[in-house]
Amino acid sequence: MQRKITVLKEKYKFIHLTGSIKFLLKGLILYIAWIFLYELFIKPNNWIDPWLTNLVSRQSVMIIRLIGFNTTHKIIATGNVLFNGNIPVLRIAYLCDGLILYVIFLIFLISFPGPIKHKAWFIPVGFIVIYLANLLRVVALVIIQINAPEHLEFNHKYTFTMLVYGFIFLLWIIWVRLFSSKSSQPA
Repeated sequence: MQRKITVLKEKYKFIHLTGSIKFLLKGLILYIAWIFLYELFIKPNNWIDPWLTNLVSRQSVMIIRLIGFNTTHKIIATGNVLFNGNIPVLRIAYLCDGLILYVIFLIFLISFPGPIKHKAWFIPVGFIVIYLANLLRVVALVIIQINAPEHLEFNHKYTFTMLVYGFIFLLWIIWVRLFSSKSSQPA
């Protein structure tokens, strides 16, 4: 009888989901759910993106003023515009508010095994780190636009995208190495 069970397990091995497949499947389902939630409820109600974009804009202006620039911001229909004096230097669109960064980070932590008690504090700490990284990204882009506008496009598209996603990846590595239980990690 034992041999028969072993043969059946081997024959239908593909049905048993490994830790990695569970992680990927859970992450994919959560990401698709997020897209539906965002497109059907959050985006049409137009509250979180304007709020988050305005917050990033206001705090970026505060930091840039501390550095010595005469920077202000103005709210427009699709985001905020930052000015140096009377000259517009950077538009922060709703897609640049960092919301998707929080979502990707959250989906990873929900999908990856680990104790809830650690997730309860690690997620907010991760959000703060991601927010600060995005804030510094905006500050750096404004300074680049003021001092070397020819370098803005490259830095916006490549340098800071890699740095911000690098921070998120580093947070994931910290989670996996320090807080995810060894027995429940995906194979």
